[in-house]
Amino acid sequence: MISTIEKDFDFDIKIIWDIITDFKKYHWRSDISKVNVLNEKEFIEITKDGYSTNFIIIKEIKFKYLEFKIDNSNMEGYWKGEFLAENGKTKIRFTENLKSKKIWLIPILKIYVKRQQKIYMKNLERYLYEINK
Repeated sequence: MISTIEKDFDFDIKIIWDIITDFKKYHWRSDISKVNVLNEKEFIEITKDGYSTNFIIIKEIKFKYLEFKIDNSNMEGYWKGEFLAENGKTKIRFTENLKSKKIWLIPILKIYVKRQQKIYMKNLERYLYEINK
């Protein structure tokens, strides 16, 4: 299952990159209660419901590209983030390539991921405007 979301922001790429890649500062995310940073390449996100997902950074090109391996008890796969700066604005494209570990989740995985991607973008946009009033 592959799901992609794109969004343009009227903010400099450095601001957006710094927010997205600072895993210790997650307060702007409405769906996350905690992030445990294990080292410079690994972290665990814990949802408000207490559900944990492990992330391992497998590729990072500052201000351009970020890729994680994702794993939890329900799914596994990869997340890719592409960043493009143009005239002081930033376009981001996030693609998740995931497979369900549970048969009953297969039909709803794409719906769930699309919903999570929209929540993330909405949270990011709200936070960008909050810090740049």
